[in-house]
Amino acid sequence: MVERFIKPEERTGDSLSVQETNEAQLRLMELAGVADTPARAAWIAENSGAFRELLNDPDFRQLVRDGNFDEAKLRLDNFKAEEQKAA
Repeated sequence: MVERFIKPEERTGDSLSVQETNEAQLRLMELAGVADTPARAAWIAENSGAFRELLNDPDFRQLVRDGNFDEAKLRLDNFKAEEQKAA
């Protein structure tokens, strides 16, 4: 089973800003070949839950901060695959 949430007391307090979060989503969409508004809306609908959960992972946040979006996309894809297996 995929761990769904990190307890508040386990969070490190190094959350991404709204700007960092938006930039990360845009970069991940670019890597996925998503360019137009309808495709972006579809990507967000499909990926936002997994993306939001990964924001609780300090390693994922560090990948975003470091600009390592290839690895961040791989983590997102793997997370979604694990969720589908668990379902």
